[in-house]
Amino acid sequence: MTLSSTDEKLHQAYLQLILDYPIYKIKVSQVTQKAGVSRGTFYTHYDSIADLLEDIEFSLLEAIPKTPNLNQTLKNTAVIYDLLIKKLAYLKTKLPVLRALMSDHGDPHFKYELNQYFLPDILEYAKFNQGLALDSLQVTLVNEALNGSRMSILQWWAYHSETLTIEQLAAFLTQYVQSVTSSLKMNSH
Repeated sequence: MTLSSTDEKLHQAYLQLILDYPIYKIKVSQVTQKAGVSRGTFYTHYDSIADLLEDIEFSLLEAIPKTPNLNQTLKNTAVIYDLLIKKLAYLKTKLPVLRALMSDHGDPHFKYELNQYFLPDILEYAKFNQGLALDSLQVTLVNEALNGSRMSILQWWAYHSETLTIEQLAAFLTQYVQSVTSSLKMNSH
């Protein structure tokens, strides 16, 4: 998605404001003043502040490399690792946006949306392809636990990316998911 210069100005202004103000307190007037555009110009591009936030999030999320067939992907550790490298490399190019959206003032729903672009429903795969004897509630709970921890790790990395290479993070996440599914496999028998 290519943004117009006006959209880019509005995105940047909003992302700067989100570092200082919770999303629900940011007003159109603040964004337009910071972006150096008129209120009318804002409404030519967006219906509301919520629409602007949605556009910023969509712009980031839509360009994340897609996960191919999940069942095929999860059967091969090297494929998982390579896919994570691609996704993390892209996110590293967008660290200022990622930091703002995942900040304390950011959109709490964004982490859920971001997670959908990683490896969703890992436990569904493990349940059916690795013989886990989990009921649907257990699968849901373990998925939520995995997803929450992955997003916390990504949030930490967004602020400490110089501490950990993309390759180290991809290796950790790959090993982490495998260790969780392996431990569940052992505990399900």
